[in-house]
Amino acid sequence: MQIFCEVVLDSPEFLPELPSDKPIEGLSSMVETLNNFQKVLHSLPKGHVSQLHSDVSTLQGYLEERMRSLQCTHRKTGTEKSLEAFLKDNGTYYITLGHVALDRLQKYLQKLVRNLDQLKTC
Repeated sequence: MQIFCEVVLDSPEFLPELPSDKPIEGLSSMVETLNNFQKVLHSLPKGHVSQLHSDVSTLQGYLEERMRSLQCTHRKTGTEKSLEAFLKDNGTYYITLGHVALDRLQKYLQKLVRNLDQLKTC
């Protein structure tokens, strides 16, 4: 008996709420994206990601403070419920989920560093 299993870890269909190529469109976009990453990190088993969760939370806090100083409003895209449903349905695959989320978070933070000019816009 042969079992064929093909896992595509960087497919846009896997965890579509955290696309690796999502454009950065100002502070509200950054805060929203980091909030989604926080939800995924929070869903993973405690341990190795706890420091990362804390660091992302600190960064998110700084960005929210910047939003308040510029009088920006938070925007909601409606991905919260689909993300929560996805995490509930796929929570048993936390190793794969963690790998994908951490890879996309790294790419997003690298893009964030290259787009620091977006800190000036809501």
